[in-house]
Amino acid sequence: MNQEQIKHNIEILEENDIHVCNSTPVWDDMPNSVELRTSTDAGEDMIICLDEPSKKSLEEYIDNFDIDEQVMLWWRDGEDAAHAVGVPFDNIREHYEDYEECLKKLRRIANLLD
Repeated sequence: MNQEQIKHNIEILEENDIHVCNSTPVWDDMPNSVELRTSTDAGEDMIICLDEPSKKSLEEYIDNFDIDEQVMLWWRDGEDAAHAVGVPFDNIREHYEDYEECLKKLRRIANLLD
């Protein structure tokens, strides 16, 4: 990607409430790598590290995102334990739905990128 494409994609990400957190590459061997931050509708922070701010990189992140793994980080010890650590959902199904909506949003944004 050239610097103009990178700048354009970063503007699109920022316009869609996805913030670029670093002014230096995330990985030394990937000069265009970025760390992005956004949140789900329920307010869960999402940190996304990409090889570059591109449609391809964001789609790879979405395709490889394991909702089961992420949800079970919070719910593996049961509903009482999840609520004790501040999970803002009444049940595990709501947590899945929150991630699914977030991934749909990210996919729509990816389609705007070069």
